[in-house]
Amino acid sequence: MTYQFFKFLDKPSTPSPNYNAFTKDYSSSDQQLNLLVVAGTFYDKGFAIGYHFSEGIIYSIHRIFRFSEKIGMGKNHIKLSRCELEKLAVEIHKNVPLHHLEELKGIIDGCQKAGHPIDPVEFFTAISYFEINEQFCCSMFTMNPPCSLQDTIHVSNSEYPYKLNLESHPLLLIHYPLDKNGKKAGLTYFSSGVVGIIGSLNGINEKSVTISQIRATFLKGSLSMKGIPYPYLINDILLNCQNAKESVEYLKDQAKTNPKFYLFSDNLKKTDSLQLVFSTPEYTLNYTDNEMIDSDLISEKEFGFYAPLKNVIYWYDMVSQFVNGGPKVALDAILPKYGTFNCERALEVTKALGSRYLTLSALYNTTSYEAWFSYATPGCSADKKDYVYIDLKPYLKPTI
Repeated sequence: MTYQFFKFLDKPSTPSPNYNAFTKDYSSSDQQLNLLVVAGTFYDKGFAIGYHFSEGIIYSIHRIFRFSEKIGMGKNHIKLSRCELEKLAVEIHKNVPLHHLEELKGIIDGCQKAGHPIDPVEFFTAISYFEINEQFCCSMFTMNPPCSLQDTIHVSNSEYPYKLNLESHPLLLIHYPLDKNGKKAGLTYFSSGVVGIIGSLNGINEKSVTISQIRATFLKGSLSMKGIPYPYLINDILLNCQNAKESVEYLKDQAKTNPKFYLFSDNLKKTDSLQLVFSTPEYTLNYTDNEMIDSDLISEKEFGFYAPLKNVIYWYDMVSQFVNGGPKVALDAILPKYGTFNCERALEVTKALGSRYLTLSALYNTTSYEAWFSYATPGCSADKKDYVYIDLKPYLKPTI
């Protein structure tokens, strides 16, 4: 190994005796998605990802290196050598909890088992790219009655303003967490993302806690190599937290890497069931619905305009060559339909907020544990496609 840090990967490991994994296909008129269902430890989870998605992982590694060499990172297109990227990857992963490092080892071993071995250093470097690259654009909102007619609805749109986003390999996953003795080791959760980013971009757990996030372009705060990357933080919140408020408190206790906006929700319809969070390495502030944000924390006025609404929270942050705007864009899309929202109308707004860069779009009905997903493909952004419906009840709430 190039670095002493990676020595833990040399220890032989195998899936636990209680490991079980399978995939199930879900489709719409123009796309098919594979749901991976895993019972086991975090190593087992990683092994299943590596075994079932090894070709996509290899493709993502090579694609990210090609992209970073050609385009660079962030709005300033900073180009780093592979050696420089490797050093950053090591620094970032020094702060990652052990169970996630075990998951990463599982991915490496799963790829090996599938007959598609990957270089561990290249793998760690590639999956770190998006954590150290701030050039993202996204939108999100969550609501409950009386903004919606009946249910709690939660939306997450993840965008990236380059063609890199159009070649993503979807990763939809259910994890039944078990310890090495086969005992339950946390809450069952669903996560949505891509194989090039290990962890969760958005998701929901068995208690209805649902999470979405946006890289905060103009939120005042620094970058830190001493924090935990956000996909792992989201994963652990889904694993551990019983409601939206508890999720916020969990996040406050963790070291962060960069400024971000989060939405947390649960289906309990309480006064603290909807939470908008401003998070940086220096501070974590949360706001409920109908509560005004600290707009002075947003350095660009256009991207900090926010009007509180009862029973809905939202954010929008799009900075790119063709699309620019702050949360007022989301407000203008939500307000005309206020009080009439069901999933169909929420999906209309979800698509309207998407742009040519929309990579992954997810809509959750957290009351009924139903969800709709769409992923971009070359030549077609996610909002232009027919969303795939998945009933998550059999996985998260089998007794409903």
